[in-house]
Amino acid sequence: MKRKLIAPMLIGGYALLLVAWTFGNPPFASPDEVAHYLRALDVGEGEIIGEPAQYPATGLTQLQQDWVNQASRQVEVPAGLYPLGFGCNAGISGTSAACMNKAGSKVGRQNHVIPNGTYQPTLYPLPGLFAKGADDPAEGDYRGRIMMMLLSLSLIAVAVAVLASGQDSPLALVGLMVGITPMVLYIGSTLSPSGPEIAAGVCLGACLMRLSRDEKPHAGIWFGVAVSACILVLSKSLGPGLLILIGISFFAWNGWRRIILRIKDSPKQAATTAAVVVAATVVNRLWEAAYGPQVKLGTSLSIFLDDLEQMPQVIRQFIGIFGYLEVSMPRSAYLTWYVALGLISIAALVVGRMTQRFGLVVTGLIAYVTPAFLSAAMLRHTGFGVQGRHTLAAAVFLPVLAGETIYRNRARLPRLIAIVLPSLVALMVGTVQFAAWYTNARRAAVGIGGPIWFAGHSEWVPPAGWTPWALCALAGSLLLVAAGTLVSASEK
Repeated sequence: MKRKLIAPMLIGGYALLLVAWTFGNPPFASPDEVAHYLRALDVGEGEIIGEPAQYPATGLTQLQQDWVNQASRQVEVPAGLYPLGFGCNAGISGTSAACMNKAGSKVGRQNHVIPNGTYQPTLYPLPGLFAKGADDPAEGDYRGRIMMMLLSLSLIAVAVAVLASGQDSPLALVGLMVGITPMVLYIGSTLSPSGPEIAAGVCLGACLMRLSRDEKPHAGIWFGVAVSACILVLSKSLGPGLLILIGISFFAWNGWRRIILRIKDSPKQAATTAAVVVAATVVNRLWEAAYGPQVKLGTSLSIFLDDLEQMPQVIRQFIGIFGYLEVSMPRSAYLTWYVALGLISIAALVVGRMTQRFGLVVTGLIAYVTPAFLSAAMLRHTGFGVQGRHTLAAAVFLPVLAGETIYRNRARLPRLIAIVLPSLVALMVGTVQFAAWYTNARRAAVGIGGPIWFAGHSEWVPPAGWTPWALCALAGSLLLVAAGTLVSASEK
């Protein structure tokens, strides 16, 4: 009976944390959120793509300006909804969000130029439709965030339910808990297609793992693969590439024989799933061919090695660096997450079969090398640098694979480790999840240099005050710890 509570507790924990992030993070305080909000409003009004325009940015190099202008489009913003004055503390970690207290919009309906006007439109309509009914920009942003957050939560919930469906043990959930980093939840709570994109990577990884288990999967698993893959592919221009990386990891970990057997077990579902995903990929490529920027490709070994040296910082971003990459957690938080990832990875490598070990190594290399390759081969030609969120949808597959490897080979795992590992990992994960939310909240309230306990000192306060969102974050983190404890109890 207790085991049946694990999945609902995990889903509830992530739901509470996502809600805490949605409302505890100042409006428009996340990367490019103003641009995504304006694109959503425009798509919500039925304009899929606007007229080309020059983006009026300051401080950009000519190379950066030329790149941005390729995707810049003119959009019409409804009266009273332009986010005038928001994002005023972006990049300044020592400054609270107090400047947003005076932000708003008194301008009527008018045109503005956005730098993301050619981005894949798939995920913008619902946030746009919901946001355009707001009375002011902050409300509009929160409305749009809610829609993106619900989509991210749905994908995470499917991932949890799928991996918890093993008949004998919920051990695979340990890997999922490490894969859903604070950055996954932070981005998943913002008005940005990056949130559902990353959550789709989590969900796709979980569905693929369940699909390859010995027992014949339910048709719903194939549906989960198709939906999550389509969301991943149609979220951004890089979607098909991320899908290919996940596919490489999946094939390396499973081997071709098991995959062919699974396709033979369910040929109709496999064919339908493949057709849907291919169609989504074609739609992505057709859109990019028609409206996407002209991408210059090319690199050298020295440039790649230079970018590879920056990967430790990118990995920290996988775990969580917030705002416009100016809000970092204490070093102990990152170290704690590294230990959690290390524990499940070592356990998986020790008990896994040779093919599974090979797949884990391949996936680890993909997670580490892909951002450097993306930077060296493409982003350097744009004048911009790579960020962890760009490839996080593929990187989350590593801990999911590690958890599944432990689950598949649990008979080879010493019983004491099987009992202790889930609760220990859950304790570390839950602690860091709350620390991440609190770090970002403190920055918003008083700035990074302000009082550690900022209650009573807040210069910016979210809707309904800090108390409800702090309680949501704390309760969500505790639910993760409790779920891990139940996983341990199920192994006794």
